[in-house]
Amino acid sequence: MTRKLSLEKRSGLAMVEMALVLPVLLLLAIGVMDYGMQFYVLHLMSDAARDAAREAAVRSGTVAQAQAVAASDLSGMPGHFTITVVQPVVGASNQDVTVTISVPVSDVALGFFAASGQKLQTGITMRKESG
Repeated sequence: MTRKLSLEKRSGLAMVEMALVLPVLLLLAIGVMDYGMQFYVLHLMSDAARDAAREAAVRSGTVAQAQAVAASDLSGMPGHFTITVVQPVVGASNQDVTVTISVPVSDVALGFFAASGQKLQTGITMRKESG
């Protein structure tokens, strides 16, 4: 024996289904946006680190000049970025310039899915050109 649901009961059933599914969909959408923002910031940090390393390696810039290049590339982004530039020692066999940039995840994204104290970090190493 089959019972046909009335139109009122069907709409009530649709509301219950929506109440069960909507929070999951919203959590998924927020997670995608949060991860996308973190990925975007990591991409900008990589570009800034590459520009800073190029300044120090090719143009023979100082640590302060390389940090200024990276800071200007990241000037439009919220958050406290830590920029570290390591220049080679004169006469050393290793002539690499390393630029590392890090930022707390909570500064640049919603941080719902990041552990406390977690950081985004990227680094670039370039060979210093002579001459």
